[in-house]
Amino acid sequence: MNRSARILAALAAVAFAASAPAPAAADSYLVLKGGATFQTGEPIWNGDPIGTMSARPAFTLAYGMDWQALGFQIGVGYQSVSSPGLTSTMWPITGALRLRIPIIIVAPYLIAGVGANIGNYEITSGGVTTKTNQVAFEAFGGIGVEVYLGPVLLGVEGQYVWLNPTLDSGGISGTVNLSPIVVTANVGWRF
Repeated sequence: MNRSARILAALAAVAFAASAPAPAAADSYLVLKGGATFQTGEPIWNGDPIGTMSARPAFTLAYGMDWQALGFQIGVGYQSVSSPGLTSTMWPITGALRLRIPIIIVAPYLIAGVGANIGNYEITSGGVTTKTNQVAFEAFGGIGVEVYLGPVLLGVEGQYVWLNPTLDSGGISGTVNLSPIVVTANVGWRF
C-alpha cells in the first residue's frame, strides 16, 4: 500500500470515528407500582399445608436507568400474604436488570433481580402460633410493557418471586414456601 493510500485510509478511519453517534444518555425514571400478590400454590410450613392464600396488596417505589435495550432498577416495596395459617407483612429491597425493546412509545421488557425481603410472620400450625421477624433472600423474574407519553411512564408488570423464608421462633423452626406472583400497574416520571 503506498503512502497516499495509507493517509487516505487513516483520514477515512478518523472521519468514521468522528461521525459515529455518541452513546445515548441514560433515561432515568421514578416509578410507583401498585397491584396484588397472588399465591402460586398452597404454602407449606414444615411439610404441612397452612391454607390457601388470598390476593393481597403489593406496592413498590423504584428508581431506574435505561440505556436503549439494557437497564437497571432498584426498589423498596410492601407485600402482604394472608391465609388461615399465615399472616405476613414484607418489605422487599431489590435490585434488578431489565432487557427492553423500545418501539416508538412502547417498550416491552424482561426483568430479573434479587433482594432482601424483610418480613414479619405469624404462623399457626397444629394449634401453635409462631411470630417472628426474618430477613430472607428473594429472586424474581418477570415481563412487562411500558408506554411513554412525554415524560409520563405507564405500564403493567408481572413477576414470579422465589421466596422461601426459614423461620425460627420459640424453639419452632421451618421453611415456608411463599413464592408469589406479583402483578402491578405502574405510573412513573422519566427525567
